[in-house]
Amino acid sequence: MFYLEYDDDTKLVIKIHETEPESVVEGHSIAKSDSFDIGMELEFIITVDRVDQDGIVTASSTTKQVFPAYQLLKKIDVLEKEKNELKLALAETAEAQQQDKIENQLAIAEVVETLTNKGVL
Repeated sequence: MFYLEYDDDTKLVIKIHETEPESVVEGHSIAKSDSFDIGMELEFIITVDRVDQDGIVTASSTTKQVFPAYQLLKKIDVLEKEKNELKLALAETAEAQQQDKIENQLAIAEVVETLTNKGVL
């Protein structure tokens, strides 16, 4: 038996849980069903049409998604990883530039000191 968390207004299943959630978002309800498995909400559009007095789904509908959500989630995960790698590379570049700037300032200070000691400045 699984627990379907669904939106009260649209009746769309948001998430399928293995155990009964202790709490859900306001505007969501929980119904029990043994007709669905974990993750099906990512591949199918599932609506809860009727629930009996014991909280068991007695009528529902499923429609296969043209572009399943799990594929979108996978792509989002890949893009998120790429974004994090780019942020790290950018931070490393900024750090290297800062280090180069410090080294250049030290080199300039040494040149100025040398020229001052030789009486050029």
